[in-house]
Amino acid sequence: MSATFRRNNPGLTGGQGFTLLELVVVLSIIGLVTAIAAPSVFNTIGSWQRQAQIDALVDQLRGLPARARSTGKRLLIDDDALRAADAPLRLAEGWSITVPTPWQVNANGVCHGGQVVASDGVRTLAIEAQSPFCEPRWVAQDSDE
Repeated sequence: MSATFRRNNPGLTGGQGFTLLELVVVLSIIGLVTAIAAPSVFNTIGSWQRQAQIDALVDQLRGLPARARSTGKRLLIDDDALRAADAPLRLAEGWSITVPTPWQVNANGVCHGGQVVASDGVRTLAIEAQSPFCEPRWVAQDSDE
C-alpha cells in the first residue's frame, strides 16, 4: 500500500490566516472603541448603583408604618434618632441624611409627615412623607456637581 501526497493542493490558493498587520489594525480598532465607550459604561453603572441606593432608602421610608405597627411603638425620625445605634434608617456608605422636619409615625402606622434630605456628594434628594401612609414624595432633586 502506498500513499501519494501532493505538494500543491489546488483547493488552497493564497495564504491562510491573518497577517500581523491585519491583527494590529483590528486590535487598534477594538482598543479605540473601548476607550470611547468605557467612560460612558462606568458612568451608567455608577448611576444605577446610586439609584439602587436611593430606592433602598425609599423602601425603608415606605416601611416605617409597618415597623411602628409591628413594634407597637411610635417612631420619631429626627437627626438624634438617625445617630442612634438602632437607627430606623440604614444608608449605603457615602450617604448622609438630615431631617429638617421630623417624621412621626404612630404605633397604629398613621404618619404625620416630615422631610428627610439625603446626599451622596453627587445628588441631594429631599423626600417628604405624605400623610397618612408615609408615602414618600420627591420635593427636590439637585446635583451638587
